[in-house]
Amino acid sequence: MNIKDKLSYIKNKSKLKKIKLIVSDVDGVMTDSKLIVDDNNIESKFFNAKDGIGIYVALKYNLKVAIITGSKSMSVVNRFKKFKLLEDVIIGRDYKMEPLLEIINKYNLKQENVAYIGDDFIDLGPMNYVGLAFAPSDAVDDVKKIADIVMSKKGGEGVVRDVIDMILKSQNIHKTIVDYYTNYYKNKK
Repeated sequence: MNIKDKLSYIKNKSKLKKIKLIVSDVDGVMTDSKLIVDDNNIESKFFNAKDGIGIYVALKYNLKVAIITGSKSMSVVNRFKKFKLLEDVIIGRDYKMEPLLEIINKYNLKQENVAYIGDDFIDLGPMNYVGLAFAPSDAVDDVKKIADIVMSKKGGEGVVRDVIDMILKSQNIHKTIVDYYTNYYKNKK
């Protein structure tokens, strides 16, 4: 965590402790917003593997994670198929409030229990609604204005992982994870 992110962490620690659900956009958050479209109109994206590990660990330690994207690309579905605990991957939704509210109700959560990571206009509604809103450093200005925390990294550079790490640290889970993986092979002997 760099100095800017540390200061945001300290300032928002009480809000971070309450988070039980992390909801993220894809394009511009988990990717750098660049799309590859081949001659057969097949769309591909570059995802950051650190975000994937962060999601895996969050799910393993009982945080809920949901994806809501305007993209209709099957690359999004394919990326998240392997996360068996990730139940909520919603694609092709330009207006994100309805699916967000459905997920919140599904898990019987309050607004203060939800963090949202977004970067563009279609994320403004959810970001205004949730308990804690995050944006990558290269988000559009209107999004950065309402974000509680503007991360130091750009979209596609591990923003989701850094958000998850902040939440896990605030809830005193991060050290447990580090200890588990540090001692994993020692304990197998």
